[in-house]
Amino acid sequence: MKTILVPLDFSDNSIKALDFAAYLVKETRNKLLLMHAYQSQGIFRTLQNVMSIENATNKKLQKLSDELIRLKNISCSYLSVFGSPIEAIVETVDKRDVSLVVMGTKGADGLKDYL
Repeated sequence: MKTILVPLDFSDNSIKALDFAAYLVKETRNKLLLMHAYQSQGIFRTLQNVMSIENATNKKLQKLSDELIRLKNISCSYLSVFGSPIEAIVETVDKRDVSLVVMGTKGADGLKDYL
């Protein structure tokens, strides 16, 4: 069974990516891994603040995971990672043997400069 990773920031774009990934998982009978990376900056970086962010994140991820399992009948798990989103994605792909990453984007405005 292969794993599809969906990095989430809980924006509309990331939820749309999640919907598409859930469809892929349902069709291919693979498993879905939801991930959120979070950071605490400057003077707000205290253990209590980091733990508060992690708890809130885990509640959101748990709710999404439970809904997907219940409504779509798919295999779904989640994790929250403290750190840079880019580093967290790369590390998760390596450690969890992820086959595909499905993520949202604000758009490809800069791409037209290359075309």
